[in-house]
Amino acid sequence: MANPADLLDQAEHWIWDFGGTICFPALPWSSFFHQAPEPIKRLRQDHPQADLAQFHQLLAQQHPDQVELFMAYRRWFESQLLSFEINSLVLPYLDQADKRHYIWSNNMLSTIEWGLKQFHLTDKFNWISATDNMLELKPAPAGFYLIQKHFTQVRAENSLMIGDSETDRLAAARVNLPFVWVQQLS
Repeated sequence: MANPADLLDQAEHWIWDFGGTICFPALPWSSFFHQAPEPIKRLRQDHPQADLAQFHQLLAQQHPDQVELFMAYRRWFESQLLSFEINSLVLPYLDQADKRHYIWSNNMLSTIEWGLKQFHLTDKFNWISATDNMLELKPAPAGFYLIQKHFTQVRAENSLMIGDSETDRLAAARVNLPFVWVQQLS
């Protein structure tokens, strides 16, 4: 297993998760499906164990007519966000001028932009792959490929992912990106 400090030194392009890594959004995720529109609740009954990314994928595959409703609900739900807490571990790393920073997140773009603006971090990132602009959510690799589409110099060999969840680690593994747990930053 590679040393996180070595991985950080070697990579030119750092791809960050947002929620739980850069910021901690105060969202009541446990109530997400309880407040959903009735068509989404009915579909949820068929897939009670699916997490948010899995449910999104199931909708896209099995009920594409419901994806727009689901996304509208996601935008509304995340707009109910009351506050963010910054992860102070990441701040010194975002100031490294020799690195390029990107976000690959399952949060909505508006949530990410609001959090970055609140902490004056908007100009630190070259690109954001968010739920709104990805066809598939992490751990699917769509967000990484979207970054590569806009920045062709980003490759697995010169990049890494920093995240806080098993979903982030799996997403990185699917595109052969080295992975650093945010808790390993010091």
